[in-house]
Amino acid sequence: MKTLSLIALLTACKTPPHRPVPPPPVTTQAAMLIGAGGGIAGLVKAQEIEDGDAAGCFAWGTVAEVAEVAAAILASGGDTYPAISVDLSECVALQGGGGVVALPIIEAAVAVALQQVDLLLATSGASCEVSAAVEWVGGVVGALTLHDAAEGVVEIPSVEICGED
Repeated sequence: MKTLSLIALLTACKTPPHRPVPPPPVTTQAAMLIGAGGGIAGLVKAQEIEDGDAAGCFAWGTVAEVAEVAAAILASGGDTYPAISVDLSECVALQGGGGVVALPIIEAAVAVALQQVDLLLATSGASCEVSAAVEWVGGVVGALTLHDAAEGVVEIPSVEICGED
């Protein structure tokens, strides 16, 4: 009797057939990847603060902030990446001299934040929403080269999503 109960119990507990779960939409994937890239940039910024590197703090801090906002807007389906001011006053205290951030540092920070999104776009194709997010995060390069980081605030211009600027 126990054997029959055990057999009945084992056959009743079969796992349902495995059905593949479709991947989330490209915009959701891109938002997650940009958010992860921003998280990495934030970790590098923290290390730059610990190392006393003002230029690295400015570059990685700006990218971290912009990527975080871009991921949230992309995930929520917003229609514009707004102009924002990134406050990096904590980086000013590290600086001994001028507020110039070297272009290779900025480009490296942006490349790290967007690396996985670029791979996603290469395999899935670009949507205007994701392309706008990439353009906005990439705009950090121009913003940091045009602004004097000594002030501790970097202005990021707005970018419209799927519209004309």
